[in-house]
Amino acid sequence: MNDNCFKVINYDQVKSILDDNSRIFTRFDLCLSTNLCFVYYLKSGEVVLIPNNYSDKNLKGILFANKKCLFDCLDADHFPVQNERMTVEEKYGDIIKNLQDSIQPIVTELLSEYMPEKKDAATDSATLSQLLSIVRNKKLPEKKLFYAALTLGEYVREVNGGKWIILKKYGTFNAYYVPAIIYPDNNIFTLWDFLTSFFKESNYTPEIYAGLPWVKSPELKMDGAFFKNNYHGYKIFQ
Repeated sequence: MNDNCFKVINYDQVKSILDDNSRIFTRFDLCLSTNLCFVYYLKSGEVVLIPNNYSDKNLKGILFANKKCLFDCLDADHFPVQNERMTVEEKYGDIIKNLQDSIQPIVTELLSEYMPEKKDAATDSATLSQLLSIVRNKKLPEKKLFYAALTLGEYVREVNGGKWIILKKYGTFNAYYVPAIIYPDNNIFTLWDFLTSFFKESNYTPEIYAGLPWVKSPELKMDGAFFKNNYHGYKIFQ
């Protein structure tokens, strides 16, 4: 998109523009179904887009030169401004989007550091269980903790006969993907929502964790209303 097609503006600029057009925050023309941003069409032909937390004085908005500029962003599914409060999933988005190719190098890296005698071993469930039992007791930096979380997912996937799936969600503006496990019955275990119970509960071995009812038989159904309303796309890895 042409850089002259848009300008990132702050709260005061947004309010001033809306005031000049006799508009108020709650009288928007369109609410996007994905990130729930508000859109305002101005008399000049320009377009303002803001996140729906319009009471936040730190918000960033976008002033588009015209509707086409806005629709180009919608078609590309990307806006030229970062989400507020970037998530871990966004930070390591390239790994998640290529999870099928990423998971084995991640496990191998953890094995090399914490179980070097097994670094060349096949990563069966027994090896993954040993590795997880070790790393859960370590004070891990963020990236290694992220790796450990994915290793837990790989263990759950293997022992419960699932596949990796990444689920599309939206931050303030842009999309990101969350890793999960889909089972043969098409129910989905949203791994990221249940990490604390493994890494904080010392009585949960990997075997116990993988057999917990909400892990082994999750309630999220791919054909259910909650899934359709909260996730805007997905990719299943074979």
